[in-house]
Amino acid sequence: MDGRDPVLIQHVKICYPPAKFQKQIDAADTSYPGIVVQYDNGSFLIRDGVHRISKLQKNGIFESLFYVFDVNDVDDNDLPESLTLEDNKWVKVYKNRIVTLDVLPKSPIMIMEIENDESP
Repeated sequence: MDGRDPVLIQHVKICYPPAKFQKQIDAADTSYPGIVVQYDNGSFLIRDGVHRISKLQKNGIFESLFYVFDVNDVDDNDLPESLTLEDNKWVKVYKNRIVTLDVLPKSPIMIMEIENDESP
């Protein structure tokens, strides 16, 4: 990192997609802080650490350490211009589209993986 200290953040304040693979959740090393981008309204968008959050929540932990970057200091064209929480949905506004994401359940969840059986 660049010398900044990680900050303790409640997971309910972070917009993040659901983790996709249980194996990655189980293998996640929660000793490393995640990375979030903070918007001017105090909302956070995850950039790294989705599987860590899922593993922590599976173990009953609903806040953890993150390195925080200000949205105005991040040069990333993939970031939404704004991020707000409205009616239990995250609303991400981009230049040419609006994306909504349901607020994920902040309780332990299990993700099912289906093995790809290519045998006839």
